[in-house]
Amino acid sequence: MKILFLSDVFHPRVNGVSTSMETFAHGLQDAGHRVDIVCPDYGASPSSSPETPRVHRVASRSVPFDREDRWMSLRAALRLDAIRRADQYDLIHVHTPFVAHRLGRRIASRFARPLVTSYHTYFEGYLHHYLPVLTRWGSYLISKRLSSSQCRHADHVIVPSTAMHRLLLEYGVQTEISVLPTPIPEPGPGADGAAFRRHHDIDEGAPVLLHVGRMAHEKNIGFLVETVARIRRSIPDLVLVLAGEGPAMTSLRSLCYRLDLMPSVRFVGYLDRGVPLDSCYAAADLFLFASRTETQGLVLLEAMARGIPVVSTVALGTVDVLRPESGAILVAEDQHQFADQTVALLRSPATRQQLSEQGMEYVRQEWGVPGLVEKLTSLYESTGAPARRTA
Repeated sequence: MKILFLSDVFHPRVNGVSTSMETFAHGLQDAGHRVDIVCPDYGASPSSSPETPRVHRVASRSVPFDREDRWMSLRAALRLDAIRRADQYDLIHVHTPFVAHRLGRRIASRFARPLVTSYHTYFEGYLHHYLPVLTRWGSYLISKRLSSSQCRHADHVIVPSTAMHRLLLEYGVQTEISVLPTPIPEPGPGADGAAFRRHHDIDEGAPVLLHVGRMAHEKNIGFLVETVARIRRSIPDLVLVLAGEGPAMTSLRSLCYRLDLMPSVRFVGYLDRGVPLDSCYAAADLFLFASRTETQGLVLLEAMARGIPVVSTVALGTVDVLRPESGAILVAEDQHQFADQTVALLRSPATRQQLSEQGMEYVRQEWGVPGLVEKLTSLYESTGAPARRTA
């Protein structure tokens, strides 16, 4: 089967969409299929190789008020050979709702190919952070209109969690929807937590709390910082590692200064996948999470796959990921409760070891790449590929 992925975001931009696309693309290729990816050109973009899916970069410009993202030129995209010769593909899979969606609609219609859309993002929870003039009701109405319009043009919609499925039904989406989470690859060799600690001036015996993800307002990282300030009263030598970058970085640094936390916090920026990120995970004792807008929560599974117990609130997509006795402690969004649970775990190596083993087994059994890639392939076939439609 030949599949064309279209997206307004991909590596080197790091987020859940990029990770999902990369994981599924490699899994599909390993299963004998071909995947091409059309995405923005970020300037110094990673090159494609014979061992990876073919990546076709489109001339793009910066998005106002968001230095990390790019806006693809539709005209430039239409000139790509991969787009002009889109009849070679059995199916078009769109991963984002902007230029990629317009492009997917156009070529699916022109070449009579099935169009699948992945709905990754909880826009209702994001919009008011970036457009403060919007009320919650305004965010809801815009998200409902955008979502129903996008999904109406697809032959099939994929969402990463049951919470997103319920949300799209609430928006009035009538296109068939399937829940298919992003799989988690097996961690590779070479992780060195001790080297990570030395590089970032963290004592060998210091308890390390970790959060990996975009430094964005909707991720609720300020709650974690304030909670860690409370935890430090009981465990003064702890260190909080924040891995990622984003628009909330300045406010988070300011919060750490106000709470006199800077000596106990390490802002380490984005880390490349593979040994750099795995070493960061390996250096941690616990993974902390409190986002209210995750459609799945991949970093939670990544942490558990590497044996790092999780302390997290539960909201939206994380409901599907976090389960009791599966490598995580679930708490309310309350600083007292969150701090008490974290302190208790830091003081109990035996409990952390038990959670570590539970988490690794849970991810292996439930979130492996081959099984979820097989489900995606079956979904493609039921949508119309590889049997080609006639115009």
